[in-house]
Amino acid sequence: LRDKIRGIKPEDVADESHQEKVVDVVGDAPFNEDRPRDFPYRPTLAWVEVSKVKIDDSEDHRYKRDYDTKPGERIAASWSWPRLDAIKVNIRPEDPTQTMWLVDGQHRSGGALLAMGEHPRLPALIYRMPYEMEAEIFGRQDEGRSRVPSFIKLRALYRGDVASAVELWEALAEMGIRLGES
Repeated sequence: LRDKIRGIKPEDVADESHQEKVVDVVGDAPFNEDRPRDFPYRPTLAWVEVSKVKIDDSEDHRYKRDYDTKPGERIAASWSWPRLDAIKVNIRPEDPTQTMWLVDGQHRSGGALLAMGEHPRLPALIYRMPYEMEAEIFGRQDEGRSRVPSFIKLRALYRGDVASAVELWEALAEMGIRLGES
């Protein structure tokens, strides 16, 4: 997989047409025989128009927090494609309208609308699963994840040449303090 990713040339993704280009970085990656071959609810990755994605806040389907405009405004003010994770969308098999329901990413979607106008497109993981599984996915989305420790974030920002992190890193070094570098 690393070789395939390394094989992607900047010109493959650098121009504006990258939004429509599919780059296969997995291809014939080795398969782990200890795991089942048919994982249920495997998503599709695609670009979706945010205005076509709906938030289901009906009383019998409500599971997300209320939309707060401030996070969307912060996202729009500092819009950054590299910092953007794909939103999660579900097309419920039991829904004859085939509506795309937003599972996760309402603030990113709101930020995109503010930053890019009426018809922004965002990368999305598109699932086809029953409503109950959709709600469970939202409820369990942070399980099994660990937060990145602050000193590792600082080190990454220092290596990324972020001025405030460089200043702090160098001040700590002057005091003889080395973070996470053993």
